[in-house]
Amino acid sequence: MSERLGVDFSRCIGCRACELACEREHAGAGGIRVHLVEQRAAVPLACRHCLAAPCVAACPEQALVQAAPGRVVLVLERCTGCTYCVFACPFGAIEPGHATGAAATTAIAKCDLCPERTGRGDPPACVITCPTEAIRFADPDGWVRSRRRHQADRLFAARIEPV
Repeated sequence: MSERLGVDFSRCIGCRACELACEREHAGAGGIRVHLVEQRAAVPLACRHCLAAPCVAACPEQALVQAAPGRVVLVLERCTGCTYCVFACPFGAIEPGHATGAAATTAIAKCDLCPERTGRGDPPACVITCPTEAIRFADPDGWVRSRRRHQADRLFAARIEPV
């Protein structure tokens, strides 16, 4: 899988549509949260599905597994809610005690990249819901090209001379 979840923080308007879409997709157990920073900026945070995921290494029950490069999966039946993964995540993207089903009181919640959607070639729910395209699901090379184009357009519009 070459696609990764990426966020352009400068585009986020704090509408929380991504949170609602994720909760709708996962029956109330959303894996993305928008945090306000001093009422000046909105920052959507979700699991980054790290290639060398600290949460996977920290989980004593092997409830978090590196299913494929760029995909960290929660095996809900194994999760005891110990929260070691919560403390290991450098992004603060894992939440304790928010899963649905039999383990609702103990299991963690994290972004799973909407496997039903991505399995059929559709982007995750948060991506298609974001009105400003702050959240994207793309290959890193495409993301870099897009960001360069965006910055070049900004520079041209402002008539700022590049260094």
